[in-house]
Amino acid sequence: MRSKKRERLSVDPSQKMDMRNQVIWGIALTAIGAAIAIIAVLGLPFLLIYSIPLIVIGLALIVWRGREETIEAIKE
Repeated sequence: MRSKKRERLSVDPSQKMDMRNQVIWGIALTAIGAAIAIIAVLGLPFLLIYSIPLIVIGLALIVWRGREETIEAIKE
């Protein structure tokens, strides 16, 4: 029977920096999206087309930042 236990792969320091960059990009995109959303509410509603995807992408980068770190080993 296959074990459902997941093994962690070793992460070199450059990959840890990439994960930190994902959080920075997520915060930046969320902040830019929020700023555009405020401008949209104040009088330019067509800007919501740009702000909503930026906020969603930013939050996704923050929430799923470390998912590529855990990978199941191939067992034959």
